[in-house]
Amino acid sequence: MDIIASRPLPIAASHPLLTAALSWFFLACPPLGFAASGAAPDTSFSGVPTITVAPPGVHGFPFASSALNLAADGYTEIEYDFSGTATAYINTAHLGANGEWHVAPNPGVRAAYTSRLLVRSPSDPKRFNGTVIVEWFNDSASFDTNTDWEYIHDELLTQGYAWVGVTAQYVGAIALQAWEAGEPGDRYASINHPGDSFSYDIFTQAGRALIEPPAGGPQPLGALTGSIKAVLAVGYSQSAATMFTYINAIQPLAKVYNGFIVHSTGYGDPLSISTASFANSTLPAPPGVPATPNINVPLSSIRTDQPAPILGLDDEFTNIYLYEGVTLHNQPDNAKFHLWEIAGMAHFDPIIAGYPDLLKTYPDIAPPFEGCTVPPPNTGVPGSYAERAGVHALNQWVLLGIEPTSAPRFILREFPVGGYTMIYRDPSTNIALGGIRLPPVAAPIATITGYRPEGADVTCGPTVGAYDPWDGDTDPWDGQPGLDPSPTPEPVLSTLYPTHADYVNQVSASAAAAVASGFMLPADAAAAVAQAKASSVP
Repeated sequence: MDIIASRPLPIAASHPLLTAALSWFFLACPPLGFAASGAAPDTSFSGVPTITVAPPGVHGFPFASSALNLAADGYTEIEYDFSGTATAYINTAHLGANGEWHVAPNPGVRAAYTSRLLVRSPSDPKRFNGTVIVEWFNDSASFDTNTDWEYIHDELLTQGYAWVGVTAQYVGAIALQAWEAGEPGDRYASINHPGDSFSYDIFTQAGRALIEPPAGGPQPLGALTGSIKAVLAVGYSQSAATMFTYINAIQPLAKVYNGFIVHSTGYGDPLSISTASFANSTLPAPPGVPATPNINVPLSSIRTDQPAPILGLDDEFTNIYLYEGVTLHNQPDNAKFHLWEIAGMAHFDPIIAGYPDLLKTYPDIAPPFEGCTVPPPNTGVPGSYAERAGVHALNQWVLLGIEPTSAPRFILREFPVGGYTMIYRDPSTNIALGGIRLPPVAAPIATITGYRPEGADVTCGPTVGAYDPWDGDTDPWDGQPGLDPSPTPEPVLSTLYPTHADYVNQVSASAAAAVASGFMLPADAAAAVAQAKASSVP
């Protein structure tokens, strides 16, 4: 049996900016009921966990609690602990590039765990639209962040979705413990994570806890439970990499989730690891936990021979640096997989950073983009438009069978190092060519890019892209090699848009085209047009 399947890493070794980038990268009908995505799952090795309401704790609110006034939107936020026994997995055949990975529980390798569910749901069951978004918390910062929530919460709150964040990984669990450690009434005293080899089964059991909570105990979704129509999983960046492996290896066995949004990755995390954490492999495995082997996975396609639809949502940085340009970019759309590559989208931006939520949890934390001004980071607008539309598209796909429109892909060229890619850019604007073109790039007034110039300040890392307004080359970075994201000279707004009405008309036309294709929601299109009308362009 092929236990170790090496993941090739020639790109990281061949490109110094990628090495820096990765160092920053590691620092989503009638009620369907259980196993709605296909045949009944094999529950002989992975059961439904025990659920309890989390104690009030020292802070009086959960870690990563929303800073929004959820009550004003008719929502509640309640935290639950869930406990059980999780299994680790091993592959039973070679792990190939087609992504159809065959795995099984690692015999005898099971461990007790207690983790948490953070639930935001409509107070009035009549408002619930039947769909639960389950987000695998991102732990790239070594603590839980609800990065996808930051992009999509407007759509969720207005349309009646329920949202659940899952602490699936080891570093997120130990950050919870540290947040209230040693204080009387410690909210997270019972949290116990056996390591990331068990995270896939923990995520499966989280889904089961929502769909079929044990009789007589708390129900995380309360009165909404019997009205669940779909449970959709979302993950961003590092969490998307774990979800990539979950889809290829675990989903065919578990069959808990009805659809997936894989947001900003081009590869999968290991199936198993001998240490505690995928995000920080230097952390030793917890004492008393059965040993698990290192099982890396190859660069691959994402599997589509299972019933749950998958929407890939990718940015420029991910395409260039996180293997998407050599994996998912080359995988054709089909009845179970669609890929949206978003021109002008960055990997990390001020919206997805969710600073108000961070500040609630860590009152002394510095703004994530403090000092990152030369040039400014990407605004995050294209990505937020796209993921909100993506949630709607995936929900329609799962519930109604309406397949999304196939999207144009980035136009790529090969880098001198074999197999590496770069995105072609319009020489007149330096905006990416190809991909989904939402109003900020279809009717541009600035160079907006997911690629940060190599000479730019890296206070906030290379993942944040850049935004350079076309203001007659008057910014300090304009014309500076390695700093200026725009061409020199910059495009002249009065040439592009002789009148204000010309600009508004182009924004309106691009927004209408995006809505017609399903790549933008009508509410976001209306907001973009209103912003254009309120501007002083040209």
